[in-house]
Amino acid sequence: MSDEQTPPPIPKPKPTNKEAVAELWRRGAIWYKLNQTQKELYDLVLEADKRIIVWLASRRIGKSFTLCVMAIEMCIKKERSIVKYLCPDAKQARTIIVPIIAEILNDCPKNLRPEYLKQEGKYVFPNGSELQIAGNDGGRAESLRGGLAHLCIIDEAGFCDNLKYNVQSVLLPTVSTTGGKIILSSTPPRTAGHEFTHFIEKAEAQGTFIKKTIFQNRMFSPAQVQEIMDTYEGGIENPEFRREYLCDLSRSLDDLIVPEFTPELKLEVVREHVRPPFFDYYVSADIGFKDFTAILFGYYDFRASKLIIEAEIVINKVTTETLDQMIKQK
Repeated sequence: MSDEQTPPPIPKPKPTNKEAVAELWRRGAIWYKLNQTQKELYDLVLEADKRIIVWLASRRIGKSFTLCVMAIEMCIKKERSIVKYLCPDAKQARTIIVPIIAEILNDCPKNLRPEYLKQEGKYVFPNGSELQIAGNDGGRAESLRGGLAHLCIIDEAGFCDNLKYNVQSVLLPTVSTTGGKIILSSTPPRTAGHEFTHFIEKAEAQGTFIKKTIFQNRMFSPAQVQEIMDTYEGGIENPEFRREYLCDLSRSLDDLIVPEFTPELKLEVVREHVRPPFFDYYVSADIGFKDFTAILFGYYDFRASKLIIEAEIVINKVTTETLDQMIKQK
């Protein structure tokens, strides 16, 4: 299967009586609902000394469940606290997050149980705390703008458009005076150029990043992992399996602009080419605003009937003056 051993499933530790459960709820300490792998995600947030924490985890780890536990804990522990929870779209908020919260609240004492205001998309707790939930589609993330927050969550951040804007302009100002943290959680995005990869790289450098694959999923036995793997053609080498369950950030062929450009073809077409005595030279540009700007430098070899690309510039967030200098230098 893999050199990496899958640990046996570990049951969640559970209090033995209703009084103990009620006391843990009163303290806002419901981490007992988490398994060991989920607790490691949870602990990183508590221990991190930076504002932004990133979880990169496989499917079925229970990322959303863990996020909802942390959100509810915050709302109970701190009176009049605000938690902002952003999903890729409103449908996910309605069909996934709301049922998860209902499951978590199953053993919550009535005097601590929040009221769900469906039209406003939020849970209001008896102590005045609020858990505000929004989808990222249709500009709905703007509903989380303004006010203070003590915890911000972006679920499946790798599938949210305008991620940098939502973090830096919508959410970050809300935690600037509260000491609150922002959790970005996701499986890998379908395209390697997604803005989530920027946050992964930064979090890795700051020590606020954690990665969990299916081999670290305490809810699956080795046989169950093998069964999941066998459903993918090619097993562990299947690009979709590697992305969804091994958190492989490389892109699958279906997501490439030119899927025919395989590693094997690259060996054939990317090589040195001797310049002919006469040729037409070209410089082409694809100017990006939100995306990268790409400049290609090439020429047409009449004798070989080939377009030869000699060099490129690929850069993000560049001024026209800087780009002009780079092109001239190249």
